[in-house]
Amino acid sequence: MVKKNEQGYALLTVLLLITLITIVSAVFLSSSISNAKQEKTIDNNQLKVVVAEAGLDYTKVQFLNEFYRKKPELERQAEKMITDFKNSNTTSKTPENFSKMYKNVREKTAVALIAYLKEVNVSTIGSSTFDHNGNFYYDLDRNLKKTDDYVSLVWTNNDNVAIGLRKDGYTVEVSGAILGKMKGDQKNVRLVYEQTFTIPSFDPSNSPVPPNNGNGSLPININNLYPLPEPAKICASQRIDNEICVHYGVDNIKEMKISTVYFPNGFDNEKKGNTAANNSTFFVKKFLMLKNFNNNEKLQMYIDGTLKVLNNFKVNDSLIVVNGDAQIDNNLEIKQGSKVCIAGNLNAGKIKFGDSGHLYLLDIPSNNKFNGSNITKLSSKSEVLKQCLNNSVDTSFTVNWLEPVIDVIYK
Repeated sequence: MVKKNEQGYALLTVLLLITLITIVSAVFLSSSISNAKQEKTIDNNQLKVVVAEAGLDYTKVQFLNEFYRKKPELERQAEKMITDFKNSNTTSKTPENFSKMYKNVREKTAVALIAYLKEVNVSTIGSSTFDHNGNFYYDLDRNLKKTDDYVSLVWTNNDNVAIGLRKDGYTVEVSGAILGKMKGDQKNVRLVYEQTFTIPSFDPSNSPVPPNNGNGSLPININNLYPLPEPAKICASQRIDNEICVHYGVDNIKEMKISTVYFPNGFDNEKKGNTAANNSTFFVKKFLMLKNFNNNEKLQMYIDGTLKVLNNFKVNDSLIVVNGDAQIDNNLEIKQGSKVCIAGNLNAGKIKFGDSGHLYLLDIPSNNKFNGSNITKLSSKSEVLKQCLNNSVDTSFTVNWLEPVIDVIYK
């Protein structure tokens, strides 16, 4: 029998196995490298999103800070325009003219806000806090084109942030785009944002007066008359000058000027002589008791309770609202365009008017002795109070601003 040589077949088999293993290993290795590259690409894209969002937050905060810094000034400007209208002798004070005036004030306030926001200089320096080499950073997109229809449109920060006024005349929009970048990579993440600031209505008649609830409390939104929360600052004793504060006691104040003062526990100054007050606002709960209140002017006084004055109560260019009874032992003088609304019984010695002063009373038998062209009687508490609230509330404490909002589109 002849024995065959099988060594050649064995060698060929080994070579084939080695080749197969090499091919399979190469495939797995290539797949692993590809997966690693894909994961790195995904990680890089995520980091570009992160830095773009950081840039968006930075940009947004710059305009928010400017808005909150300038909001008190905007309110003062609006208040002055409203006051000038009320004190004007050239314009008829009809409801239609009041409505036009409030609309005009709202639109002018929007224009003023645009002027303030235009001065914001948003830095375009990128952030390098996301890695040690500063490979990831953000920048403002300089190729932003606004196609929306605005009443007016201005550009700021090297023409890459747009500030526009919407057609409604009171919505201000700041818009732009942030790029999340990586060094050496031409593909950027782009975030388009629109930051909206809405100027509120300064017209108090836009807050309707609900019907009387019958329990003696003010038949309107109490937050408009006694804003909460109360200020944290405690009023200085005896003399209050240019403050916004709360007075928890019930006496020991002689003079108030250019201030807004809260009296949550009432105020009793019957034994302290004359109470002097000018250019100020009072929010009083429960009761207000005074000895003399003479020749005080430019006041806003809201009393959720009773008013009692031992001698005279004289006001100039003021607004007095009483949700309860009022007793004035001597003279009640309403002068220089002042309005007094008493939603209860009035007991007064004499009533004197001057320069278009007016008194609004509840039409009840106890008030029948008070009549005249300067006195209007109404059938319900809500109607009485409404006369002093509509078109007459100080804008500095009735303005309810909407919080700015921002919309973001990821591209």
